[in-house]
Amino acid sequence: MKEKEEKVAAERKKKEDMQSLLACKHFGCNARYKAEDNHAQSCVYHESPPIFHETAKWWSCCPQKKAYDWETFQAIPGCLTGEHTNIDPKTKHLGGSDLREKTEVTKLKSIDDYNAGDDKPPAAPAKPLTNQGKIEAAKESLALLGVDKELFDEVYESYCAKHEVQDLSKDLWKVSKEFGETFNAALKKAKEESA
Repeated sequence: MKEKEEKVAAERKKKEDMQSLLACKHFGCNARYKAEDNHAQSCVYHESPPIFHETAKWWSCCPQKKAYDWETFQAIPGCLTGEHTNIDPKTKHLGGSDLREKTEVTKLKSIDDYNAGDDKPPAAPAKPLTNQGKIEAAKESLALLGVDKELFDEVYESYCAKHEVQDLSKDLWKVSKEFGETFNAALKKAKEESA
């Protein structure tokens, strides 16, 4: 009987001790602590609140770490270290309205405002490049990297001759599988020979 009373007393003491502890309010911490034991490395927590979307769960400050069950979600380590706090951080996060306030809203212009201003209409979307355009773009890009345009033309013409095509841009589909490898090798060889 005495043993049972001691066990009940120990449980009561444990509950009283837990109630005397402060509960940390940082996201993801949930620890209980004594104010005198609190220090700069005592709490590992998340900066921002959790997000629950369908079955996925993650902390908004760590979106790359997602979980699909509660235990795995709770085990995601915090991204910040500091002191425990009993101040509720939820007061800093307003359910998205804090983000909406920071977003600058562009006022729609009337037709008169638009016509009076120096604004230009948006440019038309670029048309897809033809095969010839792609070859010219490759030539310009390589020129920016230091490849001589004449060397490009020389390799291009030798490649057309090798595959017996007049204009590679028209017959690119016939030789496209090996085009890159062969063209790079030919370009390297021609560059070495010119050096």
